[in-house]
Amino acid sequence: MVEITLPIVLQLLQTAGILVGIIYYIMTIRVNQRNQALTLRSQDETLETRQTALMMQIFQELGSPEFWERYTTFRYGEGFNSFDEFMEKSGPVANPEGYAELSTFWYFYVALGSLVYRQKLDLDYVALFLGDLPTRAWEKWKPIIMRLREDYGWDGAWIAWEYLAHRMKEHLETHFNEQVVEDMRRQINAIPL
Repeated sequence: MVEITLPIVLQLLQTAGILVGIIYYIMTIRVNQRNQALTLRSQDETLETRQTALMMQIFQELGSPEFWERYTTFRYGEGFNSFDEFMEKSGPVANPEGYAELSTFWYFYVALGSLVYRQKLDLDYVALFLGDLPTRAWEKWKPIIMRLREDYGWDGAWIAWEYLAHRMKEHLETHFNEQVVEDMRRQINAIPL
C-alpha cells in the first residue's frame, strides 16, 4: 500500500491547480473569441446600416423632381461649342443662378465619388441606383471641367466625380453584367405575385 505523505498531497494539489488554470485559460480564450466574432458581426451590421441610410438619403435626392429637372437640363440641355461660349452663357459671372444650379448638380456626383473613394459607400449600391448616369454626365461636362481645372490651377477640382465615372464604367463592365440581371430575374420569378 502506498503511503500518502505531505509532499505527495502537495504535488497532487499543484497538478490540480495547473489543470484548473489551463482549463480556465482555454475557456477565457474561447469566450474572448466569441466576443470578438460578435463585435465584428455587429460592426459589419452597423456599416451596412449606415450604407443603407446613406443610400436612402441619396435616393431622396434622386427621387425629387428637382433633381431630374436639373439632370435633364444639364445632361441633355444646351451644349457648348467652346469653353468661352460656356462662360458667356452659363459661367459664374454671366449667369450666377444657372452656375449655382450646375454646381449643385456637379457636386452631387463629387459627393458620391468621395464616399465611394473613402469606401463609405459600396459601388454596387451606386450602380444599382444610378447605372451609368455619373459616367454619361461626366463625359458631357469633362471638356468644361478640364478647362476650369486649368483656369483654377488645381488639377483636383471635381476629381471625385471623375473617379466615380471611371470606377462606375469599370464596375458596370466587369461586375454589373447580364449575370446580375439574370440573378435578379430568377429571384423575381421565384416570388409569386
